[in-house]
Amino acid sequence: METGHYATLVQLRARQPLLAHSLHDARINLPPARWRSLTTRRSRSPPDGVPGLRERPSEEPPRLDAHNAGADDTSVHATGTSKPVVMRQIITEPYIKRCECKPGRTQRVHYLEHTALTLVRQAALLMAIFWTLVFAYAVVILCTNALPTESIVTLDRASIIGMTDGGMTQFLGIPFAQPPVGKFRLQLPQPLEPYTGVINATTYGYQCMQPEIVPPTIPAYLPPAVHEFFGSISSPAVPQNEDCLTVNVILPAGTNPNAKLPVAAWIYGGGYATGSNAAMPGEAVVSRSMALGQPVVYVSMNYRVGAFGFLGGREVMEAGIGNLGLQDQRAALRWIQEYISNFGGDPTKVTIWGESAGSQSVAFHMVTNGGDNEGLFRAAWMESGTVQPAADITSLQPTFDAIASAVGCTLGSARVLDCLRAAPADAIKTAMDEQSAVFGYTGLSVPWSPRVDGVFFKHDSARLLLYGQVADVPVVVGDCEDEGTLFSIPSLNITYVPAAHI
Repeated sequence: METGHYATLVQLRARQPLLAHSLHDARINLPPARWRSLTTRRSRSPPDGVPGLRERPSEEPPRLDAHNAGADDTSVHATGTSKPVVMRQIITEPYIKRCECKPGRTQRVHYLEHTALTLVRQAALLMAIFWTLVFAYAVVILCTNALPTESIVTLDRASIIGMTDGGMTQFLGIPFAQPPVGKFRLQLPQPLEPYTGVINATTYGYQCMQPEIVPPTIPAYLPPAVHEFFGSISSPAVPQNEDCLTVNVILPAGTNPNAKLPVAAWIYGGGYATGSNAAMPGEAVVSRSMALGQPVVYVSMNYRVGAFGFLGGREVMEAGIGNLGLQDQRAALRWIQEYISNFGGDPTKVTIWGESAGSQSVAFHMVTNGGDNEGLFRAAWMESGTVQPAADITSLQPTFDAIASAVGCTLGSARVLDCLRAAPADAIKTAMDEQSAVFGYTGLSVPWSPRVDGVFFKHDSARLLLYGQVADVPVVVGDCEDEGTLFSIPSLNITYVPAAHI
């Protein structure tokens, strides 16, 4: 009997993992006295059929009473006597049985349940780590494709860092001349020293100092489109500063430096008083050129406006510093000739292109220098503006005197220009705001238009065209619908009074 009961106990413990999962609430029908007799250390030989096994003493398994029974009790039911005894948690608790299979040799035997649970938990942890890594990798790939990446072009001994995004690469705010500040204020654009170091070209450069834009009072009876147009007039969200002579270069992503793509050089409008190369970034132009299968490189330039770029007067003419804004544009075109091939553009395929005052500027570049374009462009595109009659620059003497006086300079002094160069930039800007505005009552009759200065224009530009002193390049000329009408709106509040009533 002992041998039979002992074999039954050993079999139950060997089957413990299976029983723990499939026989919850089972019971062992083994009398307590018999349990004690089987689990007490014996000095006699082990039962037959279990050679070399020595039993260690064990406590009597606890009984399950009505008041301490619980849903979490796990027990095993085995055939035996008719009186059932409950063995609580004997199966599910980790159990280690020490046995001596051979003299001097001991091994630890773990039940399969503990090992299996450990393996399952480790497998679950590994799967969780695996899917976490897969998710993180996917996020990195998506972010890499969605976020702009750096692009680098070498100019002279410098690395120009731009950004690639949406199939296009942009290099923004690259200086093309010395900052026109201090002693270089009211001077012709000064060439740069060779580029060195690292230049961050991922954000727009400053827009040039310019007078404040004041939209006109618009009569309520005008069409809604008129209100929408003037409501949209504002400077881009780019700070103003004298250090503004920069270019933006936009091109298809991945353009080879040897691609020799055509170049579109954009000159903004604004009545020679306002404007910025950030106002028309050019992404749409490059994107459309790519869609047509005829990709181009887009370059936009800043140039000085208002009193900083088109100040007139006798002192200005004598110093040879008239039409500085047009001289800035010319310097930018020379920059394109020198460096655009580093970006994949072809310097022999440059088209100059502008709108309004920018369109007039294109025409002026065709008639300056006796019509010799110096190889700076091969074609011209003009949107709403061409050559116009220009008076002598000395006719702007009242404007010069007003600004010089406003900033505290002595009129008639031989050093009045030096005084203007030393004056605070904000003081000159405030003085500009007091002059006629583009959208004021006088309309386009503002003191900032180009004039005959003896340098950029030796004669009236319209006469130069008449004399045939114009660049021999293909030209496209067009108009912006209703642009002239818009400039007449500020004078609509005039009341007609018959002469008899004056």
